[in-house]
Amino acid sequence: MVHDRRVTFVSKWLRRARQAKDEFDRFFSAWIALVVAAQSIRDSSGRHPEEDSDRQRVVSYFLVKKDKVMRALEKCQTEMMWLASRRGTTYGNSIIDTGNQDLRDRFARLSRHYIDGEAMQEDELVTTVAELLNKVRNNVFHGGKVYDDKEDLKLLKNVNPVLLAVLEESEGRTANSRCTACR
Repeated sequence: MVHDRRVTFVSKWLRRARQAKDEFDRFFSAWIALVVAAQSIRDSSGRHPEEDSDRQRVVSYFLVKKDKVMRALEKCQTEMMWLASRRGTTYGNSIIDTGNQDLRDRFARLSRHYIDGEAMQEDELVTTVAELLNKVRNNVFHGGKVYDDKEDLKLLKNVNPVLLAVLEESEGRTANSRCTACR
Protein backbone atom coordinates (compact mmCIF):
# COMPACT_ATOMS: atom_id res chain seq x y z
CA MET A 1 0.00 0.00 0.00
CA VAL A 2 1.38 3.43 -1.01
CA HIS A 3 0.36 5.06 2.29
CA ASP A 4 2.31 2.51 4.35
CA ARG A 5 5.41 3.01 2.20
CA ARG A 6 5.12 6.78 2.61
CA VAL A 7 4.91 6.48 6.39
CA THR A 8 8.06 4.37 6.35
CA PHE A 9 9.74 6.80 3.97
CA VAL A 10 8.87 9.82 6.14
CA SER A 11 10.15 8.00 9.23
CA LYS A 12 13.41 7.10 7.47
CA TRP A 13 14.14 10.69 6.38
CA LEU A 14 13.07 12.11 9.72
CA ARG A 15 15.48 9.73 11.45
CA ARG A 16 18.24 10.84 9.06
CA ALA A 17 17.47 14.46 9.86
CA ARG A 18 17.70 13.83 13.59
CA GLN A 19 21.01 11.97 13.22
CA ALA A 20 22.67 14.41 10.82
CA LYS A 21 25.61 16.33 12.25
CA ASP A 22 25.67 18.87 9.42
CA GLU A 23 22.92 21.53 9.43
CA PHE A 24 22.54 21.38 5.64
CA ASP A 25 22.18 17.58 5.71
CA ARG A 26 19.65 17.93 8.52
CA PHE A 27 17.62 20.44 6.51
CA PHE A 28 17.73 18.36 3.28
CA SER A 29 16.58 15.22 5.10
CA ALA A 30 13.81 16.98 7.03
CA TRP A 31 12.60 18.74 3.87
CA ILE A 32 12.30 15.41 2.04
CA ALA A 33 10.27 14.00 4.95
CA LEU A 34 8.02 17.08 4.92
CA VAL A 35 7.33 16.98 1.17
CA VAL A 36 6.46 13.28 1.26
CA ALA A 37 4.17 13.80 4.28
CA ALA A 38 2.59 16.79 2.56
CA GLN A 39 1.95 14.79 -0.60
CA SER A 40 -0.11 12.26 1.34
CA ILE A 41 -2.42 15.13 2.39
CA ARG A 42 -2.77 16.20 -1.23
CA ASP A 43 -3.44 12.62 -2.36
CA SER A 44 -6.26 12.28 0.15
CA SER A 45 -7.89 15.36 -1.38
CA GLY A 46 -7.77 13.78 -4.84
CA ARG A 47 -5.10 16.10 -6.27
CA HIS A 48 -2.41 14.70 -8.49
CA PRO A 49 1.26 15.60 -7.88
CA GLU A 50 1.59 17.43 -11.18
CA GLU A 51 -1.26 19.79 -10.23
CA ASP A 52 0.79 21.74 -7.72
CA SER A 53 4.26 22.47 -6.41
CA ASP A 54 6.08 21.36 -3.27
CA ARG A 55 5.42 24.86 -1.92
CA GLN A 56 1.67 24.49 -2.39
CA ARG A 57 1.72 21.02 -0.82
CA VAL A 58 3.70 22.26 2.21
CA VAL A 59 1.41 25.27 2.74
CA SER A 60 -1.64 22.98 2.54
CA TYR A 61 0.00 20.54 4.97
CA PHE A 62 0.65 23.32 7.48
CA LEU A 63 -2.99 24.45 7.25
CA VAL A 64 -4.40 20.93 7.60
CA LYS A 65 -2.07 20.25 10.54
CA LYS A 66 -2.50 23.77 11.98
CA ASP A 67 -3.06 22.72 15.62
CA LYS A 68 0.01 20.51 15.58
CA VAL A 69 2.10 23.18 13.83
CA MET A 70 1.01 25.68 16.50
CA ARG A 71 2.14 23.24 19.24
CA ALA A 72 5.48 22.85 17.48
CA LEU A 73 5.89 26.64 17.26
CA GLU A 74 5.12 26.96 20.97
CA LYS A 75 7.92 24.48 21.68
CA CYS A 76 10.27 26.49 19.47
CA GLN A 77 9.87 29.93 21.03
CA THR A 78 13.64 30.40 21.34
CA GLU A 79 14.24 29.62 17.69
CA MET A 80 11.25 31.68 16.52
CA MET A 81 12.46 34.68 18.55
CA TRP A 82 15.91 34.31 17.01
CA LEU A 83 14.41 34.12 13.51
CA ALA A 84 12.15 37.11 14.21
CA SER A 85 15.13 39.24 15.17
CA ARG A 86 17.19 38.15 12.17
CA ARG A 87 17.71 40.32 9.11
CA GLY A 88 18.68 39.14 5.63
CA THR A 89 22.39 39.40 5.02
CA THR A 90 22.23 41.30 1.71
CA TYR A 91 19.26 43.69 1.92
CA GLY A 92 18.34 43.51 5.59
CA ASN A 93 14.77 42.31 5.05
CA SER A 94 12.99 40.84 8.04
CA ILE A 95 14.20 37.29 8.72
CA ILE A 96 15.43 36.50 5.18
CA ASP A 97 15.93 38.51 2.02
CA THR A 98 13.46 38.04 -0.79
CA GLY A 99 12.50 39.99 -3.88
CA ASN A 100 8.86 38.98 -3.39
CA GLN A 101 7.03 41.91 -1.73
CA ASP A 102 4.25 39.67 -0.37
CA LEU A 103 6.82 37.46 1.37
CA ARG A 104 8.74 40.48 2.70
CA ASP A 105 5.46 41.76 4.21
CA ARG A 106 4.61 38.34 5.66
CA PHE A 107 8.06 37.91 7.18
CA ALA A 108 7.90 41.44 8.64
CA ARG A 109 4.54 40.59 10.27
CA LEU A 110 5.96 37.32 11.58
CA SER A 111 8.88 39.22 13.05
CA ARG A 112 6.56 41.75 14.73
CA HIS A 113 4.38 38.92 16.00
CA TYR A 114 7.25 37.40 17.95
CA ILE A 115 9.14 40.54 18.89
CA ASP A 116 6.33 43.06 19.48
CA GLY A 117 3.48 40.68 20.26
CA GLU A 118 1.52 41.81 17.20
CA ALA A 119 -1.41 39.44 16.71
CA MET A 120 -1.49 37.10 13.74
CA GLN A 121 -4.34 34.78 12.87
CA GLU A 122 -3.28 31.14 13.15
CA ASP A 123 -3.85 30.47 9.43
CA GLU A 124 -1.59 33.39 8.53
CA LEU A 125 1.01 32.37 11.09
CA VAL A 126 1.32 28.75 9.96
CA THR A 127 1.19 29.75 6.29
CA THR A 128 3.95 32.31 6.83
CA VAL A 129 6.15 29.77 8.62
CA ALA A 130 5.56 27.33 5.73
CA GLU A 131 6.51 30.09 3.26
CA LEU A 132 9.63 30.88 5.31
CA LEU A 133 10.72 27.24 5.29
CA ASN A 134 10.06 27.08 1.55
CA LYS A 135 12.13 30.24 0.97
CA VAL A 136 15.01 28.74 2.96
CA ARG A 137 14.57 25.53 0.92
CA ASN A 138 14.78 27.50 -2.32
CA ASN A 139 17.92 29.26 -1.17
CA VAL A 140 19.54 26.02 0.02
CA PHE A 141 18.59 23.93 -3.02
CA HIS A 142 19.44 26.63 -5.56
CA GLY A 143 22.73 27.77 -4.10
CA GLY A 144 21.68 30.92 -2.24
CA LYS A 145 22.96 29.44 1.00
CA VAL A 146 26.60 28.42 1.34
CA TYR A 147 27.85 25.45 3.36
CA ASP A 148 30.64 27.34 5.14
CA ASP A 149 28.91 30.72 5.62
CA LYS A 150 28.49 31.44 9.34
CA GLU A 151 25.22 33.34 8.89
CA ASP A 152 23.71 30.60 6.74
CA LEU A 153 24.72 27.98 9.31
CA LYS A 154 23.14 30.04 12.12
CA LEU A 155 19.95 30.36 10.08
CA LEU A 156 19.75 26.61 9.52
CA LYS A 157 20.64 25.91 13.15
CA ASN A 158 17.48 27.82 14.12
CA VAL A 159 15.24 26.70 11.23
CA ASN A 160 15.98 22.99 11.57
CA PRO A 161 14.51 22.56 15.07
CA VAL A 162 11.31 24.28 13.89
CA LEU A 163 11.06 22.02 10.85
CA LEU A 164 11.77 18.91 12.93
CA ALA A 165 9.27 19.92 15.63
CA VAL A 166 6.55 20.43 13.01
CA LEU A 167 7.26 17.00 11.53
CA GLU A 168 7.43 15.28 14.89
CA GLU A 169 4.20 16.88 16.13
CA SER A 170 2.36 16.34 12.85
CA GLU A 171 3.57 12.86 12.10
CA GLY A 172 3.39 11.64 15.70
CA ARG A 173 6.97 10.49 15.84
CA THR A 174 8.94 11.00 19.03
CA ALA A 175 7.99 14.62 19.59
CA ASN A 176 10.48 16.32 21.87
CA SER A 177 9.29 18.31 24.86
CA ARG A 178 11.39 21.33 23.86
CA CYS A 179 12.34 22.39 20.39
CA THR A 180 15.98 22.97 21.24
CA ALA A 181 16.19 19.26 22.11
CA CYS A 182 15.83 18.52 18.38
CA ARG A 183 19.40 19.69 17.81
